[in-house]
Amino acid sequence: MRTLFNLVRPEEYGRADIDAVLELEGNAIPAEYQGHQISFELKSATSGEPDISTVRDFGLHYIEKWRTLHWLFGVYDRDSHGDLKLQYCLYASPAQMKPWFDQMSAYIAPDVALVECVPELIDMEVLTTVLGEADRFSYEDARSLMKNQYKRKQYDQAADLPDGYYSRNAMLTLLRERCRYVLHRGSTLNNPHISPRYFEGWERIERNHAARLRELVVEELQKSDSQDTSGHTSQQAKEGEAPPTSGK
Repeated sequence: MRTLFNLVRPEEYGRADIDAVLELEGNAIPAEYQGHQISFELKSATSGEPDISTVRDFGLHYIEKWRTLHWLFGVYDRDSHGDLKLQYCLYASPAQMKPWFDQMSAYIAPDVALVECVPELIDMEVLTTVLGEADRFSYEDARSLMKNQYKRKQYDQAADLPDGYYSRNAMLTLLRERCRYVLHRGSTLNNPHISPRYFEGWERIERNHAARLRELVVEELQKSDSQDTSGHTSQQAKEGEAPPTSGK
């Protein structure tokens, strides 16, 4: 897809970062957008329709990361020989993806609230229930709680007693952090799909892929700039209004 749409992928971007970058340049690009770099997330479906899988452990961190990106979806199907062939592609701007992200954010909002609130409710009584009544705890005790969540350096930094031992207060902090971690894992969704219905009526890019993508991106940038300018102007007008008079 990077080749088809003439996109690049900077060497410094790792697998978990940006899939591709569109560099806006050339005579067809308006002067105000020349040199802009647009970050893209690339996804594909192989069932002949845009049933798009996302990622395991989908949570707020993905929503925050993906909201600002532009998207390309490649829809593949098998030909008479059983080989996968690209049928068409779909482009989505951040504004076009916003309703889906808003829906996902609202869906997990109660779970996220639990993640933020519940750990702070853990007190010394809960610590005693989980780890017993000892006055100090060893590295082995701490590791039995935190497991691979911590590296050895973090364990050493958390120890607040001589010889690498942990006080009850230190263990309470670890217990709250472990609770937050466990709840956070439970608040994520397992690979939610973007359904084909979401893309009903969208333009299918089937030819002149690179040129058409640039046209669509510029259209979305212009639309976004227009909305920003309109909102700013409206706010300025509102702030400059004289207070209403009573007419008396």
